[in-house]
Amino acid sequence: STLLTAEFCINESITKSLDSLKTAAIQNRPEIRQMDYKIKMAEQNIEIAKSGRRPLVAITGEFEQKNPNFDWDPEWSVSLVGTMNIFDGSMVKSQIEEAYAVCEQAKRGKELLINGIYLDVTQSYLSLLNSIESIETAKKNVAQAEEMAKMADTNYKAGMGSSMETIDAELNLTQAKNSFAIALSQYFISMAQLEKATGTTQGGI
Repeated sequence: STLLTAEFCINESITKSLDSLKTAAIQNRPEIRQMDYKIKMAEQNIEIAKSGRRPLVAITGEFEQKNPNFDWDPEWSVSLVGTMNIFDGSMVKSQIEEAYAVCEQAKRGKELLINGIYLDVTQSYLSLLNSIESIETAKKNVAQAEEMAKMADTNYKAGMGSSMETIDAELNLTQAKNSFAIALSQYFISMAQLEKATGTTQGGI
């Protein structure tokens, strides 16, 4: 049953390519969403900084009825008022440049983050492939050790082999099974690392 479990795991684990796992990581990793939010805030800060050099325009209106005892038409006055700060130009320019710099830094940070995630996924994926190869090798070794143990037991019962040969064969079988168990354990560790790297839940690889 252990061998069947290993075969199932191997079949399930190779259904997705490395590129698709990288794409999944970018979609699922929370660090990417956090960096996108940071970039969005930085872009908004640029617009806020730019608003400092734009004129402020306001519309004002006044209503007046000079003689409330007569039914005269009221008098309305509407005015357009604009103000512009002409003294803080250098300060506004500096604030805009700083806002742009912060935004570019955030975008560069996202690029570095993506590269790091790609590296993490690649290393985890290769580790998983290596663990699968180790399982395949261990399975073959177990099968060979089982065959040798059967032959040694048959020869011993037929008087054609010694008890020492039987003991050695059983020992080799035990070692082969232990190696398989270690390989299978490493597989599950590698799978967990890949799931973490891609930001997916168990079984999502």
